[in-house]
Amino acid sequence: MKILLSPSKTMNAVTAPTGTSAAPLLELAGSLADRVRSEVRDWANWYDCSAKVADAAAQQWSAWTPDSPGTKAAWTFTGEAFGRLKPDLWTKPDVAEQRLRIMSGLYGILRPSDSVLPYRLDVGQSLGGERIIHTWKEPVTNWLLDDAQGCPIVNCASDEYAEVIDRSQFEWIDCVFLQTVNGKTRSVSALSKQARGAMARFLANHSSSDPEAAKTFTEEGYRFHASESESARWVFLRKP
Repeated sequence: MKILLSPSKTMNAVTAPTGTSAAPLLELAGSLADRVRSEVRDWANWYDCSAKVADAAAQQWSAWTPDSPGTKAAWTFTGEAFGRLKPDLWTKPDVAEQRLRIMSGLYGILRPSDSVLPYRLDVGQSLGGERIIHTWKEPVTNWLLDDAQGCPIVNCASDEYAEVIDRSQFEWIDCVFLQTVNGKTRSVSALSKQARGAMARFLANHSSSDPEAAKTFTEEGYRFHASESESARWVFLRKP
């Protein structure tokens, strides 16, 4: 199986180890970076963010080059999901390297040890009238088809990042995480992100390559909820 995970807006390259492989779609990433630098004039407006955040992002774009040495993707992204991914604690790092794939607005798709530089680009943003989602759809789908070789895709990424891939080309399973809050079942964003990272780590290091292993996931109080699940949409519920 292959496991998909969304990236995070936040990145920390200070403590992350040096990347050991190049992103598979690095040439396309370089072309996209050139377009961003040439077409975006008002960073704060494009990002819809504060001047401080926009200035920091602009500096990252100025420093970004496809051939600059970077740090390992799974160690560089931070945030809720990556706090639970814990690559330093992987028990089967070679297996995780083969199974886990991280979506990216700039790089398209990444393996855990692929080299990345800090950037800020969501797939929901538009460039030249086209959403980044559509820019990446064909190349990422084609690369993943070759990478997966017919094996199932377990999606722990957000709906937005999963939209990059033409799921009709794969045996596809969405993992959905819900929480019971004040007697009501719903998805709490931060908690669901944490659960996605925990599930990605669980499956990336599991002794079985069968997606059915996901149904045994019990970390942080989650249980597979069969009555609410469908064949391609597996629901995991955490009760208080």
